[in-house]
Amino acid sequence: WNTITAGGTIVNDGKMLTITSEANKFAYLESPISDFNSVQATVNTGNDQGATWGPGITVVWPNSTIKVNVRHGNRFGGYFNGTFNINIGQVQPNTDYTLRIRKSIAKTWIGEVKDENNRWHTVIELPMSIFPSPPISIRIGKSDTNGNPSNHTDAGPAGTCTFKNFKQD
Repeated sequence: WNTITAGGTIVNDGKMLTITSEANKFAYLESPISDFNSVQATVNTGNDQGATWGPGITVVWPNSTIKVNVRHGNRFGGYFNGTFNINIGQVQPNTDYTLRIRKSIAKTWIGEVKDENNRWHTVIELPMSIFPSPPISIRIGKSDTNGNPSNHTDAGPAGTCTFKNFKQD
């Protein structure tokens, strides 16, 4: 995994990933990938106050991204190439949520969030046909609307979030 950060700290002890950074700055780990059926991780929102830059998972293709995240004091987010797709659920501080991006039998990519009551919510669904190439990487952490390394002009307050139970198949 490569560490990509705008000055925050990322600690990966092999079981848990801890990110401490300003609310609206990028800080994530990235790993190359050539194919997958599902990527999933449990995030604890901690006291992170990022909305667009809230903790999430991004899958990157050569010319596209899908991002799923939890937005501080707000809702679950689903993004395709920087376009905000859906805004459902209610995000609480210091709460675990499971984020997942997976292939469906209907030949779509589905981004989902499992809430604190163990209910899955679909936040984005896109046909696989719009992705002509295989994916190139996975990003776990805080990123901009496109899942990329850029910052908001207002960095916001520092906070911490954690990721655990990362799975890829």
